[in-house]
Parts: sequence; C-alpha cells; structure tokens
Amino acid sequence: MCSILAEFARGNILPDEVPVPRTPAYNAAMQALLACEEELLTRLPDGGAQWLEQYARARQAVSDAWDINRFVTGYRLGVLMTTEVFSGREQLEGA
Repeated sequence: MCSILAEFARGNILPDEVPVPRTPAYNAAMQALLACEEELLTRLPDGGAQWLEQYARARQAVSDAWDINRFVTGYRLGVLMTTEVFSGREQLEGA
C-alpha cells in the first residue's frame, strides 16, 4: 500500500479538481508544443513514432517518480516547520 502523501502527489486523492488556467501564455505554449510534436512525427522514419512514444512513457515514469518524491519530501518539511512553530524550536532540538 502506498502512503497517503504519495497517492495525493499522484493525483489519486484530490480535494477538488483544479484546472490549469487557460491564459494566453499557456495557450501559446500549448500551440507551440503541438506544432513541434506534429513536425517531429512527420520527420521520423518508419517506426520512429513508436520509439518516440516508448521514450515519452519512460521519461514520464522517471519524472513522476521524481515529482512524487519531491512533493512528499516538501510536504514533510512543511509539517516539520509547522510543528516547530507550535512546539517551539527548543523542544525539537532536544529530541
């Protein structure tokens, strides 16, 4: 069983869906991304699209692992900081 923090970081526990704001900058970046992807796929030799898809999935898996670890570590740090605020620094140094 995964920790609650890891599941939260994966997006499996959501207090509410929060969509990405569709700002002009976001829309421009998305259009540029789609145009680059389309151009790349047209330039790849036969079988290249499959290879690129495998690469993208592997890259996403590595990125997800890093993101989850960074989130969990950051959340724990935040809880420790909150604990220090409520208990006082002197109490934590003796532990």
